[in-house]
Amino acid sequence: MDFLEKIRILSERIQETQKHIQTEEATKQAFVIPFISALGFDVHDPRELIPEFTADVGTKKGEKVDYAVMKSGQPIMLIECKMPGVHLDDKSNLDQLIRYFGVTKARIAVLTNGILYRFFTDLDAPNLMDQKPFLAFSLLDIQNDVLTELERFRKDRFDINQIVSAAAELKYTQAIKSFLTEQSKSPSNKFVQFIATQIGTEKPTSRVMQQIRDATRRAMGQLPNSQLSDSKLFIKINNDQNEPQRTFQAATPIATPSSPQLSNQSIKLPVSCHEETIDTCNKKRKQIRTMRKWDEDTFILDLTKNKGQESVVIAKRIVEWMRNNADSVSFGNGRNTGSIKFGVTNNDKQIIHNVFILYSEGSVTTSFGSVIGANYFRDREKRIELMHQINKIDGVNIRENEIEKYPTFPIVALQSNESLQIFFSVFSWVADKIRIG
Repeated sequence: MDFLEKIRILSERIQETQKHIQTEEATKQAFVIPFISALGFDVHDPRELIPEFTADVGTKKGEKVDYAVMKSGQPIMLIECKMPGVHLDDKSNLDQLIRYFGVTKARIAVLTNGILYRFFTDLDAPNLMDQKPFLAFSLLDIQNDVLTELERFRKDRFDINQIVSAAAELKYTQAIKSFLTEQSKSPSNKFVQFIATQIGTEKPTSRVMQQIRDATRRAMGQLPNSQLSDSKLFIKINNDQNEPQRTFQAATPIATPSSPQLSNQSIKLPVSCHEETIDTCNKKRKQIRTMRKWDEDTFILDLTKNKGQESVVIAKRIVEWMRNNADSVSFGNGRNTGSIKFGVTNNDKQIIHNVFILYSEGSVTTSFGSVIGANYFRDREKRIELMHQINKIDGVNIRENEIEKYPTFPIVALQSNESLQIFFSVFSWVADKIRIG
C-alpha cells in the first residue's frame, strides 16, 4: 500500500470515527499512530518511535513529549498531541512545544489534534522553535501541494537539510497564499486602496470604495482555483459554478438519466452568482457547459433514490418554508446532484447570499463562506454566534475553523420538529441580519 493510499484510508477513518474520540489517548491510538505509520516508521520499534519521550527543561524535570521519532539514536521529530476540537494555536500549547524543542536535537516539532497538523522548525532563530508553522493542514481537506511536502517526512526520504530548506520557501509561499485568500473573502481597507490606485482611482469616495471592495471579492473569487489554492488530494465535486466546492472522500454515484426529466441539456450558465448582483446573475455569460436542469420534481426523485422517503418529507417542509421566507429560491445545475438554494438579498437589493443549500444526496450546506460577505457577518464573533446557534441542533457539530467555509450535515439531523424549528429560527435570524445590511 503506497503513501497516498494510507493517507486516504486514514482520512476516511477520521471522517467516520471522530465523533467517538473523547480522550487524548484515543486520539493518539486512532489517528496519530496511523499517521506516523503512514510515513513509514515502525511504531512498535523503540529505535524509531519513543512514546512519552523525556524532555527535561531546566528545573522542570520529567517533562515528556507525546512522541519522539528517532534516527540513529537521536530524536528527529517531536510530536505533541491534543484532542480533536482543541485549538492548536493557543499560546499554552505552543509554549509547551517550544520548551520541548529547545532541549532536544530535533529540528522538527509537530502539534496535532489528530485531524489538524502544525509543523514547526527554527527558521527565525537557531534552536528556537518558530511561533508560526511552516506547514499546516487538515487530514479531512488535504491538498496536493501539502501531500508533496509530507513526502519529505517519510522515513526513506527524511533529510533534515532538504526539509528545512523547503520549509523556508514554503513559509513565505503559504503566508502569501493565506493573505490573498483572506483578501478574496474580506478585502481590507489598505488592500482596497491599493487596488483602487492600480486601476486608476486615486481618491475614491466611500461609495466607490465599497464598490471596489465588492468587485475585488468577486473578481478574486472568479479566478481559476489553481491561482489561489491547489487541487485536492480527494475528489472535489463542483456541481455548479454558483455553489461552493465541497470535498468528499468518494465520488458521488452518477444517476442514470433513464427519465426524460433527468436528461442532460446544454445551457448557458453565469460565471459566478453566490455574491453577484441579481441582474448579473440572471444574464447568460459566455461560458457554456453541459449540465443538468433541476426542478423540484427531479430533486425529490433523486433524493428519494439516494436517501428514501424520510429525507424527502424533511426536504419538502424545508422547501415550503424557503418559499415563504426567501428572497429567491433557485435550483442548481449540477451534473450529478441537485441543489436548492435559500437566497437573501441585502437592503439595497443588489447582492444575493445563498445562506444554505439543500442537496439531493441528502445533505444541507450552511454557507458561512457566502454570509461572510454581508456586513453583519463580517465580524468573526457574529459567525461564531451563528455556529453556536446551528450547533443547538442535535447531531450538528460545526467547528470554528469552518466558519469561513461551507460545512455540511445530513438532512436527517432535521427529522424532529424541535430540530427543524431551531433550523428555521436560525436562518430567519440570518436573513433578517443580511437584509438590514
